[in-house]
Amino acid sequence: MSGVDSNGMPYGKWRPGQRLNPLFNAVFTRTFGREESKGFVREFLNLLFDEVGMAPIEKILSIRAEHSLYEGDVSCKTSRVDVHIVAPGRLIDLEAQRYPEDLEGKSALYASQMLVSDTKVGTSYKDMRQAVVITLLDGQVVFPDSPSPISVCRMRWEDPAGDSINAAGEARPRLVFL
Repeated sequence: MSGVDSNGMPYGKWRPGQRLNPLFNAVFTRTFGREESKGFVREFLNLLFDEVGMAPIEKILSIRAEHSLYEGDVSCKTSRVDVHIVAPGRLIDLEAQRYPEDLEGKSALYASQMLVSDTKVGTSYKDMRQAVVITLLDGQVVFPDSPSPISVCRMRWEDPAGDSINAAGEARPRLVFL
């Protein structure tokens, strides 16, 4: 069976000569969410991190496709992230989105649920990992007038002078959204 969805996007059987959309969920998770993908995923992430002034990651400890996060109360909204990556000091959610509806709310939920599911009882707050949510949008940009296709949102506490050193003496934000 093949046809088009309500947004005019084709679906159905793949045919020779047809291009696969790398942001189509099945293609994206099979490309980026596998153990054997760790090397090129690390290189890709480090290119993005370099572009926005973040320190690179030295290695990927684990990588999982279509990973379910926080499984709290049955009335809570839970998330299934496309690719969940754990690196030393960082939790990374790599998302492919065709439509940017409520990107801010979705990213905040995913970041907070990554932190909740990773933080064990007795963990000091200063020892929590940094949560990074990277969303690749299909042909759309968040700020169309910006010269860069990369948009960044960082959450950190600042004093009135704008200094953002945390209690551990680090100038790194706890949450980062790309």
